[in-house]
Amino acid sequence: MTSPMHRPGRTTALHKARAQPALGSRPALATGIDPIVVFRVAGALRRLSRYDEGLGAIDRTIDCLPPGGTSVHAGLVRERSLLCAARDLHQHRPPTHTSGGVPS
Repeated sequence: MTSPMHRPGRTTALHKARAQPALGSRPALATGIDPIVVFRVAGALRRLSRYDEGLGAIDRTIDCLPPGGTSVHAGLVRERSLLCAARDLHQHRPPTHTSGGVPS
């Protein structure tokens, strides 16, 4: 059984990554109250290399979670860890030099 945060989709990851940040900007969801939407938007932001935005959204949501939402909290913490790891890898990646369009 999959949790509500890990349902498989039928669209491509790139399509999801581009579409999901728009969900959080809609007026009904702009408050960031729905933690599952924040989880999905943060994942999309991670795939778009917008790490700080994703971390900020997750941190604000974790601060507002009611007591007892352990599964939602755990999912947000996992996504936060992925965002931090991806940001660190991105910051420490050596620049790629190209010669005629071919990485060297």
